[in-house]
Parts: sequence; structure tokens; C-alpha cells
Amino acid sequence: MTEYKLFDRRYELEVNDGKEARVWTDLNVGFKITKTNEATPNEMELTFYNLGPDSRAFIYRKNLNVILKAGYRDSMGLVFRGNIEFINHEKQGTDWISRIYCKDGGAALRTLTIQKTFAKGTPLTRVIEDLIKKLGELPPGLAGQLQQINQLAQREIDVQGFKPKKPPVKQKKKTKAQPPQQSEAQQRDEYLKKKEDQRQKADDTKLQKALVLRGSAIEKLKILCETLGLVCHVTDQSLSVYPAGLAESTRVIDLDVSSGLIGSPERTENGGWKVMSLLRHELNPGMLVSVGSLYLDDVLLVQRVEHTGERSSGPWFSEIFCTEYQ
Repeated sequence: MTEYKLFDRRYELEVNDGKEARVWTDLNVGFKITKTNEATPNEMELTFYNLGPDSRAFIYRKNLNVILKAGYRDSMGLVFRGNIEFINHEKQGTDWISRIYCKDGGAALRTLTIQKTFAKGTPLTRVIEDLIKKLGELPPGLAGQLQQINQLAQREIDVQGFKPKKPPVKQKKKTKAQPPQQSEAQQRDEYLKKKEDQRQKADDTKLQKALVLRGSAIEKLKILCETLGLVCHVTDQSLSVYPAGLAESTRVIDLDVSSGLIGSPERTENGGWKVMSLLRHELNPGMLVSVGSLYLDDVLLVQRVEHTGERSSGPWFSEIFCTEYQ
């Protein structure tokens, strides 16, 4: 069993222009990060207290990259990678408060356009792959970059996230007859078939007529993915495309009282779950979490993550919004 030591808060913030970098680890800093599984850029609002005049001048430079790692003495990792959008310095009494607004791949994605014609009968997966390749190109001089391209539907079909349903509890009073409970092997086979069918649907769809793509590459990609029942999003300047309702990664993150779970999971209005934990840098949209609590013991698919932190004595937690998986 993994031992989690979620204490002694730590962070490391790097701001660089591709040539020169500044790194901070000791100043009081606060952050609010929102990550979703949508194509729009993720956002971070970063608050710095009492930056020196030289540092305040440095972060006014153009095309600055931001890399924030956060966690604990024995467990710290990436929670945001992106670009600075705009900055506000404000003096309150003797203190300087710097608010820095960042977007994940915002500048890069806005500048990337496509102009290409695809013939009738072209598989939509090929159109999407061309868009993904385009999103790997960057205008000269732009420091931010999409660091990893996940190719469409290349992952091995497996039992990732599979968890057999438990038979219903026997009731004393007679009720309407329940359908026979499937065996674990039958449930597993159904699970794998569902994953294969979703991928095959995307692979079989072809253009019914010629298609001209002109304009923002990420917007065109989003529209095509929705047509195919796929999800596309950028997380920490990494682009991912995968079937909707499935997970991006083979990893399943354990979350219970020993690994940071706070309180009990809550039902949301749309039928999903809201789960809060101590800050866990591993949590991202598209990930699977195995939540173990008194009222919920299940594998969930993360749709949205909000990391909130203040190094001195404020909040230091992650809130995830999930749907049931399978």
C-alpha cells in the first residue's frame, strides 16, 4: 500500500521567456487553478505577495511561460503549465500584491490556424489527425509549446477502471423480480465491448462530402470531436483526444481518508459527484479515481479539477467533479 505523507506544504514557481528563468519557492503565494475536459484553455489566477521591483519588472516581459509545482515535502508535482495573459501590481500599505492571470496554451492555440480541403470519403479520424499535427506546429518565436501529442485511439483495449457491480442486498419483503446478476466475467466482456464499439464508431465515420477547414485549428478540432463523440482538451500544454465517457490514462488514483479525502463525496445537480481532498497534484481531467468512503466506494471519471492553495495558512486542497465510470 502506498504511504501518503500529505504535510509540510511546498511549491516551486518558474517563470521563463525561453532564455532566462526566475524560480520562487519561499515567498507567500496563493493560487486558484481550474482545469476541465473542454477545448477552452484552463486558467490560473496566481497571487504573489511582496515581489521585489526587479521581479515585478521581469514578469512584464512578453511570451512568458509559467510552471507551477505544488504539494508536500515528500510529494510535489506539476499543477499548472501555461502562459501569462496579464498582470496587475497593487500596493496596499507597505505591501505589494501581484495578481498574475494565466492560461494553459492560450496564446499558442489562438495563433494556430488551418486552411485545408479534404475529399469526400476521407475518414474523420484522418481529418482529426491532421488537425492534431497542425496543433504541434508553433509560429516562430513563440515560447509556449504543446509538449505532447496523444494520437487518437491508439491505447490498448484493457480493463482499466473496470469494477464489477455487487449483487443487490436480499430484502425481507417480496418485491418485483430483479433481473439475474451477471457474472464478473460477463460484466468485464460488456465493458470491453463498450470501449471497442466507441472506438470503432470513430474509425468508421467518413466525410459525406468534401470539407474545407479554414480558421482556428483548435475550434475545428473541437467541432469534429463532438461529431464523433470524442473529447479533446489541453492540460498543462498537452493535447489529448479520446472517446467521450472513457478515461485518458490507464492510471487509477486511490482517494480515501489515508490519501487526502476530506469529508464525504456529494451528489451534484447533474447526477455526478463532487469530491474534495487535500491538494493532490496528480488529479487532472480524464483521470480515474477510486474513491473509498463510508457512502461511496466506486471508480469515477474526473471531468473538472479545481486546485486552491495559499502557502502560509490558507486552503491547500483539490476539488474534483466526476461522473460514474462504466
